[in-house]
Parts: sequence; structure tokens; C-alpha cells
Amino acid sequence: MTIGFAGTQYSTFFEKVRFQKMSYIEFNKRLDRYKRTQFSDNAGFEDILPLIKEAFGLYIMPQEERARLSRLVAEGDAKDATDDVKRAGKDALYELKYSMALSDLEVKVLREAFEKSMAGLKERAKDDYTYLLYGGYEPLTVKLTTILNNKAGIGWTSYSHTGVPVPTSALGVGAEMFNGYYDQTDIYYKMMKIAGFGSK
Repeated sequence: MTIGFAGTQYSTFFEKVRFQKMSYIEFNKRLDRYKRTQFSDNAGFEDILPLIKEAFGLYIMPQEERARLSRLVAEGDAKDATDDVKRAGKDALYELKYSMALSDLEVKVLREAFEKSMAGLKERAKDDYTYLLYGGYEPLTVKLTTILNNKAGIGWTSYSHTGVPVPTSALGVGAEMFNGYYDQTDIYYKMMKIAGFGSK
């Protein structure tokens, strides 16, 4: 995990993560239910948009609304906004309406991921490029979490673990055993020894 993303000019907006109301595991379950009721040739990306909004808070803003809000923001005119937004000013209006709206590029990425998800695991497994893009996970879910994280200014460098050492510290009995570098599995043996159950 990295804090800061080029797309946000390395600013962070952690409050955007609060729009995620469902774990990726639960989203996968709901997506699987959809896939069981649809054949890939009659499945539609639009069918899944309400679930995407429910789970991640991401949505497609109609072009007319985008144009209208763009004008309101440029003019600093919040007369169509809620009372809270009127008090907060045009920046809050912009944030409220635009922060979770999907860009055209993001929609394109999600459509492609949706098609890959509908293709099924066996077909995806044959394609090295698909593995590189989605890491063996559900393509639509991976891209949704990536887009949400990017909007929040968070980046992930891998689909699994990295080789970066993880600091570990301890206080109390046996704390001196937790200095230096050691394999993560040694934590178990150190704790067992302190508890009197091991001698390693």
C-alpha cells in the first residue's frame, strides 16, 4: 500500500473509502449470483451498475448533469444544492457530486473487466495478460477496488505480498527477543517460548 496516487496529484482523500459498504468478498458473491442467472452473451454492464453504486458508491453521472454541475461549480452558484452544500460553498458541491462519479476512462476499464468476469475463470486462466491485469481475482471486483482506492489517493503495488520488511515490536516479558530481522514464522516460536511451550 502506498499513500498518494499520481491521479490525485499525490493528495489523499480517505473519506472516499467510506462509500464502500460491502467487502470485495460479499460483492463477489452478489456478482456470482448475477452470473448464474445470465449467459455472457446477454449480460449487460448496465445491469450491475446499481450493485456497484450500493457496494462502492461509484456511479455514472449523466452527461446533462455533468454539464449542469460543471457550470454551477464554475460560476460558484450552489442554488440547486442542499442547504449543507450551500453553506459549505462551491468546493463542497464539487466534492459531493463529482468525487464518486466515474470518468469515461473508468467506465471503459470497468466494461472490459465486466466482460472478463462474465467470460469465466477457465477462459481467463489461459490469458497471461488477463492475469497481469487482475492477479487471478474477479476482474470487475479488482478494478472497482482499484478505482475507489485511486480516487482516495491510495495505491497498491501488488495483488499479494511484497518483499518489504515489516517492523515488529514488543513490550513486556521477552521483548528483547523481538529485535533485529527474522522470518515472520519465527514470531510464533518466540511467542511459544515466552509462554513456556517451546524451546526454539
